[in-house]
Amino acid sequence: MCNIADRLAPLHTVQRHNDRRAPWFDADWREARCECRRYERRYWKSGSVVDRRQWVDATRRRFRLYRRKKEAYWTDRVSEAGRSPANL
Repeated sequence: MCNIADRLAPLHTVQRHNDRRAPWFDADWREARCECRRYERRYWKSGSVVDRRQWVDATRRRFRLYRRKKEAYWTDRVSEAGRSPANL
């Protein structure tokens, strides 16, 4: 049985890449993304105007959160580095 499986699906190596997301993608942002997708799925199933409005509002909230987290991250990094560009 193994010989047949090896012929049909021979072994090969797979390269994995590390997930290098931005450091401001934390649990809050991940939750906002899941919420947005949940509203999107609901809208595509129902086609309702109300569901679409909820999806659009959730998407806007997610992008505002993204901008706020990104700005906070870089503000903190700059304040920690002080006047040393090498530390950035």
